Amino acid sequence: MKKPLLDVIFASDKRKNVLMLLKEGPRETENLLSSLETTRQSLLPQIRILEDHHLITHYEDSYELTTLGEMTVSKMQPLIDTLKVFDNNIDYWGNHYFDFIPSHLLKRIDELGESKIIVPPIPEIFEFNKEVHEISKKSSFFVKICSSMHPKFFTLFTELAELGVEMTFLISEDLLDYLKREKYEEFRSLLENEKTTFYLYQEKMQFFSIVLNDQCVLLRLLQKDGSFSNLQAMFTGESAVNWGKELTEYFKQSSVQIVDI
Repeated sequence: MKKPLLDVIFASDKRKNVLMLLKEGPRETENLLSSLETTRQSLLPQIRILEDHHLITHYEDSYELTTLGEMTVSKMQPLIDTLKVFDNNIDYWGNHYFDFIPSHLLKRIDELGESKIIVPPIPEIFEFNKEVHEISKKSSFFVKICSSMHPKFFTLFTELAELGVEMTFLISEDLLDYLKREKYEEFRSLLENEKTTFYLYQEKMQFFSIVLNDQCVLLRLLQKDGSFSNLQAMFTGESAVNWGKELTEYFKQSSVQIVDI
């Protein structure tokens, strides 16, 4: 009796990796061995299982996907990419609230890629992320969606403006009230800067902040009970940034531009 295909594919990393390599086209045995950093004695039994289940075929010393294999692998990639987002930091995702992400982007969360979870030291819990700020200084654009501002926000964002970075802020109503009441002059100065655009997000903000620039996305999510979390999830790469741009546009639909205070 043959094994279920799920077991054939995912119960062995070697079998799964062979299929993903063959997704790019036929490979000779030596090429597979080199790519997988394994031995012929270890690989060939797994190859036979894939052949027995009609997922791959071979001609002389070259292996390739069958039609069944191609159909199967095309559905594997999104699942594998999604698992990469969650797998290394499953406790983070399990303990934090991310249901605010719209369904069309949740379905494509694999585009974020592998997450880097940042755990600031206790004295730096409320500090801005210096790594992301340095990247932002070299970026063409910067987006921040937030319900709170760092005490040094005026200095940080003035610096970005002087470097020619186009900045967009989506802020909560509570934050807008605070800035008008407690930081009026600094806020007015930023609002009048040609490099900055402010929007008022009119819905309840169910996260602490989202930051986006040319190279990365930084999520600061709330815990599931709504309490603050010092952990930050960082994603890099073109795919992650494009996903972040779509998320920004989604929030803009529920926002109005702030032109005067």
